[in-house]
Amino acid sequence: GKTLAAVQTQPSTAIQTQIQPLIQTISAGTSKLIGPFAIYSSINSDQVKLLQSMLAKNKDIYPEGIITGYYGELTIKAVKRFQIKYNIEPIGIAGPKTRIKINEIFGQ
Repeated sequence: GKTLAAVQTQPSTAIQTQIQPLIQTISAGTSKLIGPFAIYSSINSDQVKLLQSMLAKNKDIYPEGIITGYYGELTIKAVKRFQIKYNIEPIGIAGPKTRIKINEIFGQ
């Protein structure tokens, strides 16, 4: 099979200014969903684990309560339930509006 070659580049100043607060927030051990990017299907990360653990606090939204870090079908359904409950378009992606509302409801 073919593989993509690794390309080493220096991040641009604009990207560095976006990343810096993210790094500070992570190192501060926050319990908020962070960053300018949407959390969506097939991502596997600590932010997905945090999203799942927050949603699992409400059994009506995420009855399975499974925290794997993988954004699969159960997480998509839970995000849609949350979005419907809080009048956000139910697309199953944890975009900025959804993350703000989740932080408001479940964040510390």
